[in-house]
Order: sequence, then C-alpha cells, then structure tokens
Amino acid sequence: DLVACALVCRFLNFAASDEFLWRRL
Repeated sequence: DLVACALVCRFLNFAASDEFLWRRL
C-alpha cells in the first residue's frame, strides 16, 4: 500500500534524524 509505505518511510526518516540529533549531543 502506497500510504503505508509513505508512513513507514516517514517514520524511519524521523527515527534516523532523531538518532542523528542524539549522536550530536
């Protein structure tokens, strides 16, 4: 499902950016 893929991709992108921010600290 395209919508589900978009949600998963957005969640993974958010998780990756969040981890990146934590590593900067």
